[in-house]
Amino acid sequence: MKSRIFRFENVQIDVQNLRVTVDSEIRPLEPKSFRLLLFLVENPGRVLTKDEIMGAVWPDTAVSDNSLARAITQIRKALDDDSKAPQYVETVPSVGYRFIGDIRDEPTEPTLASEDVEPVPAPKAVELARPRSKTLPLAIGACIVLAAAALWWFMAGGGASTPYPLHVTSVSKLTSYPGDEREPAISPDGAYVAFSWSGPQDDNYDIYVVQAGGQPPLRLTTDAARDSYPAWSPDGRQIAFIRQNGGVADIIVVPPLGGPERKLHQFARIGTDLDFVQHPVIAWSADGKSIIYSGQSRAGEKYQLFLLSVDSGSVRAISSPEASVAGDSSPAVSGDGKFVAFARYLAPQNGGIWIQPLKTGMLPQGQPVNVPNSGLGAHSPVWLEDGEQLLFADKAQIFQWEKKKGTVPIYAASGRLRGMSLGPRRGDNTRQIVVANDREDSDIWSIGLNAGGTQSTGPRQEFLRSTEDDAHPDYSPDGRHVVFVSGRSGTEEVWISDQDGNNPRQLTHLGAYICSYPKWSPDGTRIVFHARVPEVAEVYVVDVNQGVPQQITQANPGLAVATWSNDGQSIYASTLVGGISVSYRFPAKGGPMERLWEAGLARESVDGKYLLYRRTNRPGLFRRSLVGDATKNPEELLIPDFWPNNQLGGFAPFADGVYYVSGDAKGRPGPFRFYDYATRKSRDIAPPTPGLMRGFAVSPDRRRMLVAASSQIGGDLLSLELK
Repeated sequence: MKSRIFRFENVQIDVQNLRVTVDSEIRPLEPKSFRLLLFLVENPGRVLTKDEIMGAVWPDTAVSDNSLARAITQIRKALDDDSKAPQYVETVPSVGYRFIGDIRDEPTEPTLASEDVEPVPAPKAVELARPRSKTLPLAIGACIVLAAAALWWFMAGGGASTPYPLHVTSVSKLTSYPGDEREPAISPDGAYVAFSWSGPQDDNYDIYVVQAGGQPPLRLTTDAARDSYPAWSPDGRQIAFIRQNGGVADIIVVPPLGGPERKLHQFARIGTDLDFVQHPVIAWSADGKSIIYSGQSRAGEKYQLFLLSVDSGSVRAISSPEASVAGDSSPAVSGDGKFVAFARYLAPQNGGIWIQPLKTGMLPQGQPVNVPNSGLGAHSPVWLEDGEQLLFADKAQIFQWEKKKGTVPIYAASGRLRGMSLGPRRGDNTRQIVVANDREDSDIWSIGLNAGGTQSTGPRQEFLRSTEDDAHPDYSPDGRHVVFVSGRSGTEEVWISDQDGNNPRQLTHLGAYICSYPKWSPDGTRIVFHARVPEVAEVYVVDVNQGVPQQITQANPGLAVATWSNDGQSIYASTLVGGISVSYRFPAKGGPMERLWEAGLARESVDGKYLLYRRTNRPGLFRRSLVGDATKNPEELLIPDFWPNNQLGGFAPFADGVYYVSGDAKGRPGPFRFYDYATRKSRDIAPPTPGLMRGFAVSPDRRRMLVAASSQIGGDLLSLELK
């Protein structure tokens, strides 16, 4: 298809690259706002009714007029357009909007959009295991640059030869296998891509290698444990990866054509626990003598970047996150070995890109520097120019940072991006990027239960569905309504529907980066949830009738996963402290916070005598008595097979027991179960749900369970051509 450029006055709209520029300055727009602007300019001079706009921009989704008004406001702000004296977007009272600018529609060279996927042309055959033809040696005997001078040079910029911004000239699928493909890594010569795949039976992740042109993959590992996060050595002779076994992780290297494995190191948990997104957690040094990885030296400690010697096995930390930081992950070493870029997380899914200058021996030199405007959940940095330019991902977008010019979006995918790798520069000055594109779209499903709530009565049925994620359902105490989170208005917001899923209405209009885990108050008048607007997650309470959220907490790095006490007077929420979830309790109207203990997903039992919760590094559902000084009461493992990840599944306490999502030894969700307090045993209620996502609720009459799940499971690898 042909790419299109719309121009009017000093404005340019690049349809292919989802970019709006005004006087050559890029003006970011949210995807829905961009779609609305495009719809307006494609119909210049014509009054577009609100119904027409809703059908074009929010198809099959019920949104309020506030969402449309908010998108129009964003467009006017981006175009410097005054609503009282408009040059471009005119309001037609009680009807809709009209575009009144003088449009020039200019087709450009043929390109492929993300929907027009075609096989990537296979590159010229290259010997897989050949060494690099040439490397740039470090100058022997050069003086070590002082830390202050290195930082000054880094921030001063100059000399980058990569275009800014880059343009995506084509998008194609590299893989489309059954199951889930993720964590791509392009070989140094650009001829091959290593990745992790759950296999044709979608039963276990192993490491595979495929030609960059998309030939059938070669399987490298067959261990029963989970193998993931491959990374090529600079000479192309080895692939390092991580094998996860319970609560520990091994760094292993293997030849790229298969062969004997060599275990280099074992450590505690890996850095992707910081954001639940699959991004690179290991990277080779430029000379191939060391590997940088993200993890915990001991379970429960802060996530750091560590340097592992491939020959000696020695390990030392090369990052020192502050006490307020959850940890560091997603490392990328520059080709000259002078910098390591990484993601630093204040809290889960709250990461920015930082760059640490290095001196001889991969020793940190000075303090790391934050990349300005590097997103709200950034990960997977890759170097375009040593010390000069980076690409990184955030949600569904890829951003380019240039030292002197800042950060701009260059691509928006149809799903979340979960890992990214950059190939070498080609003779025609193009580059290839391979990204993992998550095709999951969470919807809410209903599972009927018998009169006693002891057994499902049939397969799951569609309950709430849209083209965007719908998740985190919760029943009102009287069972007449359901609250949930949905992205159907363009950003994640709190919504309410009837008990049967009909008549959904938007309750909040925060424009939040993340909005999650809404819970009804015991009296059914308020809802507590957490949201990032935009920097850190804080706890909000919204009155169901008034619809005006009130921010309750002012914590740093923020609090999340909030629930009510049974009397409605207190709220529980948690945050990461030193790499583990710690719960707090505070008044529902706001006030001093009481620190409790290591706990997440905390909820009181129905009688109010216990607090039920999960632990960070252990499977199971735990409880502790709230009588007296709860912090001194012993902890009890109540349910050993509880699925521990608060992003998947959940639990629902009742007077006689607890409904929950079980998990197997590998952490995969299993059957829905009910734990009986009297017998202290669990029984199956319903079979596992494929594609289980975020959220779990049981109706007060115990006749229905609600779960969030995706009908499409896993993701594919996309290949992008940049120039």
